[in-house]
Amino acid sequence: MSPQNVLHAALVLAVLLLPFSAWAQRTDPAFSDPIDHSHALGGKLGTSGPGFEYSYSRSDLPQYGLRANLNYGQYSRSRTVSDVLYRGTMEFRSLMLLADAHPYRNGFRMSAGLVFNDNTFRASGQPKLATFNLNGSTYPATAVESLGGEVYAAPLSPYFGVGWGAAPSGRGKFFYSFDFGLLYQRADVRLSATCTASFPAAECARLQADLLAEEVDFRRDLIKYGRWYPILTFGAGYRF
Repeated sequence: MSPQNVLHAALVLAVLLLPFSAWAQRTDPAFSDPIDHSHALGGKLGTSGPGFEYSYSRSDLPQYGLRANLNYGQYSRSRTVSDVLYRGTMEFRSLMLLADAHPYRNGFRMSAGLVFNDNTFRASGQPKLATFNLNGSTYPATAVESLGGEVYAAPLSPYFGVGWGAAPSGRGKFFYSFDFGLLYQRADVRLSATCTASFPAAECARLQADLLAEEVDFRRDLIKYGRWYPILTFGAGYRF
């Protein structure tokens, strides 16, 4: 499914909710009362990284809301693959702009929006043994000064999901939140290797060719499995 189709489906869903929400506003007295708190600030933590959230709802349309999430942080870990010790860091940098619909007049929400996505995963590797394997070829550990890789996403990604947050007609100031959704992203990869000065140039060229083949295989896996990124977050906030 293309990003355009995802956004189209989200907009159709929002339109279908309009009659129901308008009916709820006419028939439920809770929606005719003015809302004390139309702004909210909170913190979140999840697969999008640590972040802060601001949300806004108009007093005359409390069944709808707008949110902005700013996520920033990083997570590092080490892992051995094919006799190479990799140290990787996931850098979270994203801005989510979301529109919410509350069809059941409570904290449950259906969300759709766009994400300015600058999330990047970077890794550097060092062979642990005397030799290492690359694309089926064996090379001495002394052949390279460093091995590196980077996985990054296209700058703009659509998102849709469901969750629970501050009730649109609630009076409480403190609340907890939960969101689960899918981010459609176009991810890509870059791999790199720096040969040592003593490694023959012809062998270095062969190593670079094997590295490029690994990059192609990695990119193919990303296209197959990495398009949909799950977003699962928990948070808490204050309404004012």
